Amino acid sequence: MRLPFALAAAAVLWSVPWLARADDALPDAGACDPDAGPCAPPTPKQIYDSKCAGCHGLDAKGKTKYGIKHRIPNFATKKWQASISDAEIGKTIREGVTEKGKKLMPAFKGKLTPDEVVALTLYLRSFGP
Repeated sequence: MRLPFALAAAAVLWSVPWLARADDALPDAGACDPDAGPCAPPTPKQIYDSKCAGCHGLDAKGKTKYGIKHRIPNFATKKWQASISDAEIGKTIREGVTEKGKKLMPAFKGKLTPDEVVALTLYLRSFGP
């Protein structure tokens, strides 16, 4: 029996202690030294900051040069949060965005683990009102 996406996401949320809200102030984990032992997994904030913020902005409002040019939606609005399901967010992260044959957002399938996609989806939800 497969769980609905929301239940699966909630299960991951409870099993991932490093999942942080967008407004949580977390120190930078710094560079990982594999010789010092296993590296901690990146936090959702670290994933967002490194893979998403360049286009979507640190505040997820899409007010970057690229975001304005390509009309990237403001993830912090109630309207956007209500307009998209968690499954759609996850699919967009995995598959990217192409419009009229032009790639506007890269696909992260194979670059992020399924757990990281779920954690990033939940992190995007934390930008909402």
